[in-house]
Amino acid sequence: MKRKCAWCGKDMGPVPGTRDDGVTHGICRDCRNFFERNVPGELADFMDGMDVPVMLVDFEAKLLAANRTARRQMRLAQEKIEGSLPGDVVECRWARLPGGCGKQTHCLGCVLRACVNKTFETGQSIFRQEAWLDRMTPDGKDRRVRLVVSTVKRNEVVFMRIDGWEPD
Repeated sequence: MKRKCAWCGKDMGPVPGTRDDGVTHGICRDCRNFFERNVPGELADFMDGMDVPVMLVDFEAKLLAANRTARRQMRLAQEKIEGSLPGDVVECRWARLPGGCGKQTHCLGCVLRACVNKTFETGQSIFRQEAWLDRMTPDGKDRRVRLVVSTVKRNEVVFMRIDGWEPD
């Protein structure tokens, strides 16, 4: 199945995991950026209104945004989140190896990635999936952290909620 931007008609490539010859529509990064600049703060305001940590993820598992609660808990600036992979943002120790997030043997069992991929591919929401993260702390030590992940697909993006985040 091919994906086209519903606003400008740009080809956005195939939809991962599909074999259909049809066409689906989404919004390309350029149009999304245009609308976000020209519709001030609607998405940011919506997300910041949630008192739980939520991140918005695209079909390549890249983060588009994180709400105020997620940024505060993870101590991150919005600029460091946009375009990053989840392993980079949550400071997964395996994401620091050559190749980065998604390129290690350990990544095959990554619950964050699996939840996002399943929700994109099937449209099925995932609620309260337990995950364990091997995290690299700012002082360079390994720390195992229990997280609970939920995902919901809306149009061509997935909202990912991460509970149980423990700041260092």
